[in-house]
Amino acid sequence: MTASRILDDLTLTVAVGRPLAFGLQALPGAGYLWVCTQLPAGVALADGPVQPLGPGIGGPVSQGFVLRASQPGRHTLDFDFKRSWETEVRARQRVVLTVTA
Repeated sequence: MTASRILDDLTLTVAVGRPLAFGLQALPGAGYLWVCTQLPAGVALADGPVQPLGPGIGGPVSQGFVLRASQPGRHTLDFDFKRSWETEVRARQRVVLTVTA
């Protein structure tokens, strides 16, 4: 499936076993959230906090995630920005994770 927008890679670095929190801008009030579509072996992904990016209800938020890697190396995670009830992908975000020993 083709995304309507491909975003620049997000590059992150973390030590083995250390948690790393990051966020992607989402619009949950309109149903748009990020979904991880590629999670490499040795990398655990959990939901993190959601932080409003402005005043009011229904506006953009930072959708939080927490990564933890169990082995050093370079890993790639892919995220799709979409509504859960639709097949159309509005955007794609690749996260390139460098894990140091």
